[in-house]
Amino acid sequence: MLNSKRAFLGGLAFIAATGSGASAQDISQGAYQGVTEYNTSVAVTIEAKRASITASANGCLGFVEGRLARNSTDQLFLVDDLYNESQCAIAIIPESSTSFRTIEGPECSYHHGAGCDFNALVHLQQ
Repeated sequence: MLNSKRAFLGGLAFIAATGSGASAQDISQGAYQGVTEYNTSVAVTIEAKRASITASANGCLGFVEGRLARNSTDQLFLVDDLYNESQCAIAIIPESSTSFRTIEGPECSYHHGAGCDFNALVHLQQ
């Protein structure tokens, strides 16, 4: 499990370094919505230093909430309240000031089961 976590975090450092020009500081607080590649609806709420993510589809419902934290490369993560960084961490990768991509790490399926995931491109709702 530790090696898969390291690979996840290392891969995210690469994605963040080669991604869009937006930075984690540019993410606006508020409600975001989007869909996964498997057509699961994803809603994200960001308030201060906390966030929650809900995934819903036919036969699937998931939810996780926690604190926002940064790693050594300034990558922003939602770290769940039930455990710690060795469990579910979801990367928040900015695409613009009103959208970002969520990428879940290992062990997040506990929060949603095998039928869906939290990986989505979400947009700020007006």
